[in-house]
Amino acid sequence: MSTQTPVSKMLFLRGRRCFAPLVLLFLILLVLFPAIGCASEAFYPDVAGHWAENFIRVLWEEEVTEGFPVYLWSYVNGYWDWVRRYNFRPDNSSTRAEFVIMMTKAFRLAPMHEAGPTFRDVPRDLLAYEHKQAYPFIEAAAAEGLVHGDGNGYFHPSQVVTREQAFSLLLRALGLGGHAAGLSDDETEQYLGRFWDRYSVDPSLQKELALAIKLKIVDGYPDGTIRPKSGLTHAEAAAILYRSALFVVNANPEVFSPDDDGYQDRTVFTFRALKNRNLSGWNLYITDYSGGWVKVLNDMSPWSGWVETLPSFLEWNGRNDSGILLLPGTYYYYGWIRDRNGQVFYSVRKPLQIREYRLWASLSPSSVSPGGNLHLQAITSGRASRVKAYLSGDLERSLVPRGPTTDEVNSWETTLQIPEDWGEGEKTAVLEANFGEVTRRVRLPFQVRNPAGKKRSPQPGKEQGDPRENLYFTLSD
Repeated sequence: MSTQTPVSKMLFLRGRRCFAPLVLLFLILLVLFPAIGCASEAFYPDVAGHWAENFIRVLWEEEVTEGFPVYLWSYVNGYWDWVRRYNFRPDNSSTRAEFVIMMTKAFRLAPMHEAGPTFRDVPRDLLAYEHKQAYPFIEAAAAEGLVHGDGNGYFHPSQVVTREQAFSLLLRALGLGGHAAGLSDDETEQYLGRFWDRYSVDPSLQKELALAIKLKIVDGYPDGTIRPKSGLTHAEAAAILYRSALFVVNANPEVFSPDDDGYQDRTVFTFRALKNRNLSGWNLYITDYSGGWVKVLNDMSPWSGWVETLPSFLEWNGRNDSGILLLPGTYYYYGWIRDRNGQVFYSVRKPLQIREYRLWASLSPSSVSPGGNLHLQAITSGRASRVKAYLSGDLERSLVPRGPTTDEVNSWETTLQIPEDWGEGEKTAVLEANFGEVTRRVRLPFQVRNPAGKKRSPQPGKEQGDPRENLYFTLSD
């Protein structure tokens, strides 16, 4: 028997020896760079099993998130190759630029490539996520008044975004900046005072953070802290936007007066909902301060099987479910939508005010002599900007408020001296309250008696009539 190895066998053995290292190399690459499937599957491989995975996936489907590029050894189009994928890095800190990019995308702000530059440290070639242009998104946020910088022209895009900064930005994006500015110092202390680290809150952000607490956008920690200076991770940033930006409801106007005078008798709700996820249900609620429903604008529960399309807008006339007009005051509105998979998304609870523009007026005495004094009083509701009195003969006078004007009831008063040359007869005082674009008027008749030349001596305590005997109030139309 020949001891020589056939050529064909030698070729086989040589090929097997060459193939074995290739197999080993392939297995090592699979361990070091796990494949994530076909090219169409692009969700972040480093998010699987993370507590925020659902939040991040929904935002990814909504084209809100951005990732950091990585290259993975993947099977694509019938062969293995290096393919660029993206990691989310959920537990890494989010920078201010990264958070603003996600926020502007979540609230559908159009990138502004030609604007600015607004900030000295945000050049046009600034990158976030190692590959994403940050400039047009930060400029869009600046144009909307969402970001202001540090007062010296710097935005500090690479700094970690803190909780207080993130919630302030979020409130402004939700259109609640004006409500935050309107919080009183007592209210601000009331909500921030729940947390023992409240004094570490940036003074310029205190009211915005207080409103976020009031509207339950942010909660504290079990140890009684709010941790305003703590940095947000990418996962926490995604969770915040998931809970507040996927369904946004706005009311216009936010202050209305359903009194059938033709001015702001109704408010109109508009909606912005998920763009990539088919909707299968919705509802909108009006609540009182305690959260009790006073009006349900769609008779549907989150678990109902009934499918209805979200309308483009919805009007409300200020009446409750029984058709009764609600009393003036502050109410709140929020809603939910349900997607095709049965997942429910809630909007942020926002304030809505029903205001009553009213003027009550009185004068005393009801009968006055020429040269005598006429005392005018007014009571307004609805934050009147001014109250004026007009009498015959171009006599006018502004009434003075008895204290700071508020949204509730305010008192005003003034005293007018009747001219000496006025003849006897019935006169009219017109009191006019201005509420911006709304005006209310009251006409009050009074008598001028005992003309000049026939004056009588006043009696003690009853000069020109005792106001207590002649006081009456007339309500505006």
